[in-house]
Amino acid sequence: MDKRKLKFGGGLHKNLIGSQVSSGNNTSQVKSPNEELTRNTTTLLASKISSTQNKSKFLLEDCSNTEMFGKTLRVLRNTDIQPLVGEKTEECYQSQLNIVNTLKMNMLLSKNVVNASITVIKDIKEPKPLDIILLLLIVTTAEMKRKTVETIFKQHIRSGFYRTSLLSLLYNDYKQVMQEFQSSALHISSNLLKTDERVFIDFSVDWLRLQFKCHKENVFKQREILEKIIFLMGDSDQTIRNALAFLCKMVTEEEDRQCLVPHCHHLRILLEKMDNLNLEEVGILNDLLQHLCINSNSIADSLRDDLFILLQKQLSNFKPLVKCKGVLGAVMAIKHLMQKTESSDAAYNLFKTVLNNVKTCPGSQSLFYDQLTCIISQTEDINTEFIQNLANYIEEEFVNTNMINKASYSGELVPKFGLNKAKDEPQNCVLNFENKKLGAIVPISFKLLRNCCLKLSEHGDLNAIDSLLGCAILMPDSFEVADNSVMDLVICCINWFREVINGFVTQKDPLLQKQVLQRLDNLIYLQNKLSILFSLCDIKYQPVPCYFHHFPQPSFTRIEKKSGKKGKKGKKKSKEKSISFNESEDLELGSLICSKNPTYFRKLDAMIVHLLDVQMQVDASQSTNHSISVKQVCFIIQELLGILEHDTNEKFIKDLIELLPKICSKLRDVVDSLREEKGLRTLASQVDRSNIALRSCKELVAESCKYFESLSDIATQISFAVSLITMCQSLMKHSETYTKQNKEKYAKLAFGFLCLQWPEDNHFSPQYKIAVAQLLNSWIDNEPLPLQMVTEKLEWLSDEISKLERPHDCLSRIPSITRSNFHLLFKKVFDGLINGIKIALPIANKDPDRIKLWHKVATNVQTLVQICKTLTTKNNVLIFFKNMPMILKLFLNLGMPILEHNLKYQPEDVTKILKMMQGGTRYLHTICCDTAEKKDLTLTKYIPAAKSILERLIYSVKGMLVLNNSPTAFWMGNLVNKNLEGQEILSQNLSSEESTLPNSDVTDDIPNVSSEILESDSSDDLAEEDNVL
Repeated sequence: MDKRKLKFGGGLHKNLIGSQVSSGNNTSQVKSPNEELTRNTTTLLASKISSTQNKSKFLLEDCSNTEMFGKTLRVLRNTDIQPLVGEKTEECYQSQLNIVNTLKMNMLLSKNVVNASITVIKDIKEPKPLDIILLLLIVTTAEMKRKTVETIFKQHIRSGFYRTSLLSLLYNDYKQVMQEFQSSALHISSNLLKTDERVFIDFSVDWLRLQFKCHKENVFKQREILEKIIFLMGDSDQTIRNALAFLCKMVTEEEDRQCLVPHCHHLRILLEKMDNLNLEEVGILNDLLQHLCINSNSIADSLRDDLFILLQKQLSNFKPLVKCKGVLGAVMAIKHLMQKTESSDAAYNLFKTVLNNVKTCPGSQSLFYDQLTCIISQTEDINTEFIQNLANYIEEEFVNTNMINKASYSGELVPKFGLNKAKDEPQNCVLNFENKKLGAIVPISFKLLRNCCLKLSEHGDLNAIDSLLGCAILMPDSFEVADNSVMDLVICCINWFREVINGFVTQKDPLLQKQVLQRLDNLIYLQNKLSILFSLCDIKYQPVPCYFHHFPQPSFTRIEKKSGKKGKKGKKKSKEKSISFNESEDLELGSLICSKNPTYFRKLDAMIVHLLDVQMQVDASQSTNHSISVKQVCFIIQELLGILEHDTNEKFIKDLIELLPKICSKLRDVVDSLREEKGLRTLASQVDRSNIALRSCKELVAESCKYFESLSDIATQISFAVSLITMCQSLMKHSETYTKQNKEKYAKLAFGFLCLQWPEDNHFSPQYKIAVAQLLNSWIDNEPLPLQMVTEKLEWLSDEISKLERPHDCLSRIPSITRSNFHLLFKKVFDGLINGIKIALPIANKDPDRIKLWHKVATNVQTLVQICKTLTTKNNVLIFFKNMPMILKLFLNLGMPILEHNLKYQPEDVTKILKMMQGGTRYLHTICCDTAEKKDLTLTKYIPAAKSILERLIYSVKGMLVLNNSPTAFWMGNLVNKNLEGQEILSQNLSSEESTLPNSDVTDDIPNVSSEILESDSSDDLAEEDNVL
């Protein structure tokens, strides 16, 4: 044995010597003495750390045994090789570096060692800092494994296995090792920074920050990291934002910022990239660069001077985008100047300078006020003098620019939505949005003024500006005419209401709470009006934006309520349109318009949830002074959902999470209040006043339904009939017993409504078709025995179909059904047939009853084929093509086993059922052929399901004949494929095969049974098809 392997720094442990002697004296018990020695040394590695470096070198020197190498790595991972209290740090770091270099040499010598290391890392249950070192070693020594290592990093980071706390431990305990692997660490972390997943970005940002701090004494290594970050800023938009996130992280803490300050001169390169950044990125970059200039020194002062020179050039530029970039630079400069007393005057002077430069650009001014509002609300320590000067200026400008005395106004607009009493408005002023360009600034100016007042107030009250909440607004006398000027005023007013609600929603004063709820009602009213006006206004109308941080501005998304089909070209439409709108639909549509156009409507803050704390009002007739209604609760929830879907941001989500208990609590109040109300008793008392004393829910529902049933004779429009049915069905939900006992009654009521002609309704309008569809659903879905009902109706329906020649022709027995909407009835007949089979089969207890049931189904199938052939519209063919396979599947799974078992006992009945079902399969196949020939994309997707069920049915019939000892009764013939018009499809060289039976009897018990399931000439009628034997 090589003696050099036994030279440990502190001498051999006696157990190790004993193991060597034992292994030398008894080599027959162990295959290799080295293996026994290695095992004992591995045990000592974890128990005695004073000579870990030498032991590790001994264990890792022989890399041929990958199993032992893996075991050594596992033990080494759990060994404390980081500096401990009282130990010499530099010696420990050098020991770590020697161990890592030994691992590196082994990986360079053998690919198996690399694979073993990857296996160990993948199998571990608890992460250790050494794992990341091993991964970086693999990247350094095996270029081919780079992708594997990056995949492992991503998997472990995404799952939360690797966290930033592990990185902190790594750089704290293995500082010198990580300095050596800086190149690999930078490569992996920068690749993670290029991704668009938040978990990777956060991990990468913290990793880069620790790399930067790790080289605190090495400016050149830090410069290498910065150069990589600056290089990434020339990549995609997402990578630019991620790179800026790292730089922002570096200036957040004082210790990190001090590491970055010496590089201010190098960071000036970022100023050259301003032209290629969007507005959000320009703001972030200016903020972090201004942050570096907080402490005055020669390098920071030089950077500050460059920033001010750049923003002055941008502000004086005539291009709106460049000017807006200057605005953002100025805002960030003000942010850092306004926090110190000595620089607060400079901040206010810069504010005035910006205003002078943006007077002729309303968009830049709006952006300036908006961004200034954000930094004031987010910054804690602001110089009071600066805020006071700013508030005084904004208040004076607001009154002079946006308000006017009622007496001096001589225009066409009239004051509306005033809530203040005359004594509260001594100046008798009203708000004026008439200037289109400046109208969008009004709510933005209010938000800035409100934030200034909050900063100046000790208790967070807004007494200084509370009159603005109830101030009247100059608006059109009527909203009937949808001119562009009217649209502008309505949108400006909506934005004003949204901002004042945001501003005063947290105020505790009862009068202000009442006025906020009134403003909420005003907002709901105007948004409902807006949904109507958009259906009437000029299609080219484009509102004025209220947010200006996008270049170019996104186009406005129009969401109009459908009011029916457009008239023919050439007809002149009157501006005065009469449209019927549902209030709840308008409420939803108005919120949808606002949420889908976040650039054009001011956002409601998550703080609006505080309104839910106000006592809720269920009945509008209640006399409480101020209470939130169910309608207002629904509106708030609708707005929050719209923001979540179309315009989420991190701050909104965090605020909403904190306020979520209020939302849940209020929704519970809504439910509890509705349950406590005597709604059913009130309805029941409409029939008889004594019903108010009824206790049973079933009795209350029954009496309430009687009241609505009594109104059926005055239903002059089909929409009223639908409302009556819908109301009764809603009431039925409160009593399962009543529902089970009375479903048939409401089916008959719906059928009765369908049997009326409705002369006052337009039978070709979309609303009429929707109403017919709802009545058909109420009729057929509530039938207790749908199969019986469908059978009865199909007995006469096929004869009446031939009379539907023109679109307005109707069925004599169901006048509501015309040729144009017949497909609605056709679909529900299929639904009734399918559900009827499922309901009727469990009721049939004996096979004869089941055979009668399937005979009834087959008869109905035959009739449905005849109807579809008579009225071959695309809708009817599509309905047949979609639903017929479902009936055949039920027949195959539930009917064929019964027919197969009874073929010997009832051969004629079974044969007759098969022949009638054959008509359905033949027509289904004809549709397949016609669809394939015409390449109808609408129908093509249903061909596979139809073909599959047809083939299964053929094999099932053949199997039935074989099982009944008559396999020769099944033979294949040739038929020519034809389309729905009965024309032969000449493009097919091979005709389809036909399965049928010979004319002679095969057995004594079974007559001729046709299994001709698939192909047929579609022009043959069903009577002729039955004779093909």
